[in-house]
Parts: sequence; C-alpha cells; structure tokens
Amino acid sequence: MADNTRLYSILGLTPDADDKAIKKAYRKLAMKYHPDVNKDAGAEDKFKEINLAHETLSNPERRALYDKYGEISLDPNFNEDMYNAQRGFGGFGNGGFSYSGDGAGFDFSDLFGGGGSSFGGFGGFGGGQGGFSFEDLFGRQSSQSHEYPAKGEDRHGSITIDFMEAAKGGTETLTFNVTEPGPNGTRVSKPLTLEVKIPAGIREGQKIRIPGKGEPGVFGGPAGDLYLEVNIKPDQTFTRDNLDIIVEVSVDCVTAALGGTIDVPTLDGTVEMKVPAGIQSGQRLRLKGKGIASSKGTGDEYAKIRITVPKPLTDEQRELFEKLRDLQK
Repeated sequence: MADNTRLYSILGLTPDADDKAIKKAYRKLAMKYHPDVNKDAGAEDKFKEINLAHETLSNPERRALYDKYGEISLDPNFNEDMYNAQRGFGGFGNGGFSYSGDGAGFDFSDLFGGGGSSFGGFGGFGGGQGGFSFEDLFGRQSSQSHEYPAKGEDRHGSITIDFMEAAKGGTETLTFNVTEPGPNGTRVSKPLTLEVKIPAGIREGQKIRIPGKGEPGVFGGPAGDLYLEVNIKPDQTFTRDNLDIIVEVSVDCVTAALGGTIDVPTLDGTVEMKVPAGIQSGQRLRLKGKGIASSKGTGDEYAKIRITVPKPLTDEQRELFEKLRDLQK
C-alpha cells in the first residue's frame, strides 16, 4: 500500500483536508520555522519538509498522484504511465519493483541480465552511453525547495460609532495592538494606528474591510486584510429601520384636534411639518427623503405622533375641557 500520509502529517492534517486548511497550516508553520526567523537547530530541515508538503498538496494534479502512489510520486520526473507499465513486468513477483534490486521487488537485471540497474539497446530506452537507469525513468531527486508566496491571515476586530456617524459617514482614528512574527519564531506585539473611513448608511453588524492591514504574507505574498465589525450606539432621538429613521414628536391636544404645524428634528436639523386636524396618537407622518442617504438609496423619516395634554390644567383650561365634554354627550 502506498505511503501517502506523511506530507499531511507534516502539516498536522489528515488526507481529507481541503485547500483552505492546507494553505492555513502551511502559512502558520512556514512563518514559525522559516530560517530568517527561527535559528534553532533543525528548523531549516523542518522548513524544507513543510515547503515540500505544501508544494505537493496545494497542486491538484500532484496531490492526486501522491494520494494514489505515495512517496514515489514525489520524484520531479515521475511518470504515471511509465510507472504502471513497469509494474506490469512485476506481476510474477510481488507486483512491485525496487531501486536496489535486493529481492524485495522487481529488478531489471532479473529480466535482462547483467549487474547494476542499467541496460542498453532496448526499444529506444537508451540514454547517455546507450544505457538505461531508474534516474532516466524518474529523474534525479531534487534537493531544492521552492518558496511559494502565500497571503497573510486576515485580522478581525470591532469598532463602536455614534448613530449620527453611522447615518452620515465619517472618519475614525483607531489604535490597537497587533502581533507579528519576530526572531526565532516568536510573536511580538506592536501598536497599529489607522484612519478608518465610515461609509454613510452602514448598519449594525456590518464589517468594514481595510485591505493589506492583516497579518504579513509569507515569502513575498500579500498581507491579509483587516475586518472591523461595526457596533452602533443607540440615539436618544432617532431609531432606524433600514434606511428609514423614526422620531417621536409631541403634539398638544388642541393642535391634534384643530390641525397646525410642529417642529420635527431630522438628521440635517429641525424642519416644520404640517399636522392635519384630528390626527391620532401613534399615527406617523412621512418626511420624504429625510432618512439615511447611502450608495443604495435614500430613506424617509417618519414622525410618530404622541398627543399631550397640559398638566396641570389652569382654571380656564379646565372650564374649556368641561364644555367640550358636555358637547360630546
């Protein structure tokens, strides 16, 4: 059975790991064992193993070969068709072959005679001096490792802003501590100050993406991004419904009965609004286009009516209310 688990174990994964898990494990381990940051004995060898594992498992074709054939597929010049063809010669043994010809598998010298692992003049396989070797079939094992750029991890945080800033937009200056790779694979903390643009109309729970302010990339890869989740402080005057805003306004009972005008606060200041005669408490009056303006459109403002009665009543007011009551009988 092919040994096809070692590379997964190097990355701390199992063979069912997806591409995202492979990339994440590689990035984490490479930053820890890279010779530029880790001077411990054995770190460089460990780093080469990590690089080989990522180089193989992040390539769909090479990963498929590794899963099927195991370690033999790691040779740079491995040829699946040639390999299977040669395995066919070994059907009278254990179905395999070996480089050493020590009896554990099939040896070309058993088939063609002669010592060593090369032979000449067979069907155009010849190479060099007219001989053939396993190196001609599979190539020489490369000792070089390739460093593949990888994007850094994303960072996540939160930001708390006022209701008006969420509605109108603005700019916030933030300073917070981040950790980045230091010497010998350690992590060091340092402050990061950013000017964060708040888009108009942003909602509670939305995230602001700041490109390139995440964890540093690996081997020249781009840095990750910073995502800030938005928390919005409640406002004493306004509440929000998508792009619409709602404000409760008081209307005295006389104006409610006879009609008139009232002052209504909006995001842009106070405006005068007409109140129709006979309006009821709880009704809403719309101020078109006075809601939140964003890239997705502009909402309206709704003034929710709350009718009030003077308290305490003067003698004259009481007399008038009593007359009104008598008229309703």
